[in-house]
Amino acid sequence: MKSDTGPGKRLVTRSVKWMACVLLCGVGLGAVSWSFTISPDKTLQLQITTSQGTSLVQTDVFLPPVPVGQKQTVKCPTVILLHGVEGAGRYISTYSQVARRVNERGYVVCFVHYFDGVPYEDLWHLDAQGNLDLPLIQQACVKDAAAWTSATVEAVCQIAALPEVDSQHMALEGFSLGGYVALDTAAHLAARPELPQVKAVVNNWGAKFEHTEIVSSFPPVLFVHGEHDAVVPLADAQQAQQQILAAGRSASMWIIPGGKHTDTQADSDQATFDFLAQHLTAGHGSSLETLPFTCLVSSHDGDVWQLVR
Repeated sequence: MKSDTGPGKRLVTRSVKWMACVLLCGVGLGAVSWSFTISPDKTLQLQITTSQGTSLVQTDVFLPPVPVGQKQTVKCPTVILLHGVEGAGRYISTYSQVARRVNERGYVVCFVHYFDGVPYEDLWHLDAQGNLDLPLIQQACVKDAAAWTSATVEAVCQIAALPEVDSQHMALEGFSLGGYVALDTAAHLAARPELPQVKAVVNNWGAKFEHTEIVSSFPPVLFVHGEHDAVVPLADAQQAQQQILAAGRSASMWIIPGGKHTDTQADSDQATFDFLAQHLTAGHGSSLETLPFTCLVSSHDGDVWQLVR
């Protein structure tokens, strides 16, 4: 077990070398091949209105497997994926493979291209030295976080109406910046009980926007974070966890020892799947402990990110 220590306020602090690893493989749910593209079962263009106007936000829908010759007739628990600063297109193949891994557990997966709600495809800005232009990215977070969240909230509402989706059992899973957006989206939904709600949030390598308010009906959160993350420091995620706990809500932390930004292991993958099963398939015999926990993984399964460093 590892205790939480110290606040932090940075969203991104390291060079593009690390950020280039954000989604080249694994994406928080295990190392998978990224050499081919997996097509979604359908692609939707959701009409979304934000403070920046009306736009079409692409959402890729991946359905769980059904027996050959049969059609999807049962509403399924649903996981909504949110990308990081690299945008939806740069590593679409990896996100698609992650979606299929989640499909194998019986979930519908919807990958929301929430940057479609703003006039750019990514925040992959480099400075003269070839590193991420952190001040420019931070300015975008201040300026556009509300638009990202607004687009995602509207997307969740429309996803909830899909015939394959069990709107009573939905979760958000964000990666890096997407983790921030996931928490902010959950907060906005929880503050408006007339809207569809999410039952859980998985925050991989992210933290919380300072403006995100934790309300009384905020859903349980699982943070998955590398011990030595230099892009979004572990202290930032720990601070977010403590703020959620202080508000009387549930927040757990799975720390990967020695892990950097985007690192993942079989143990953390299983923790994610167990967490989703606990909150999306209630009544199916889940035996997970429901109290907040912080776990320091004891075994390392190999860092596939070294292939791209």
